[in-house]
Amino acid sequence: MFPISDGDLKTRSLPFVNVTLIALCAAVFIYELVIGGSQRPIFFYQFGLIPKELAHGWDALWLQTGPDTFVDIASPIPNWATMFTSMFIHGGWMHFGGNMLFLWVFGA
Repeated sequence: MFPISDGDLKTRSLPFVNVTLIALCAAVFIYELVIGGSQRPIFFYQFGLIPKELAHGWDALWLQTGPDTFVDIASPIPNWATMFTSMFIHGGWMHFGGNMLFLWVFGA
């Protein structure tokens, strides 16, 4: 059965947890936009979740940033922590906007 209304719902308070999560995601997304260029993929590799690295630990991971330029990507956090940091990383405006809208509508 589908509920038609909430009926007796009289008061509604600000969902502080949702607002905090949205603010954190917005701050990380703005940081992604600010760093830009060749630093963005490094940020994604350091703080994004890479299943192989999570399961088997960090190997020597090199990122090619130019024709003859390679950067050693050493994560500043333990690889298990990327399960949490990756939740705040978004790939673009539509990804960010869709996730934040979904969180605002269904998170309360």
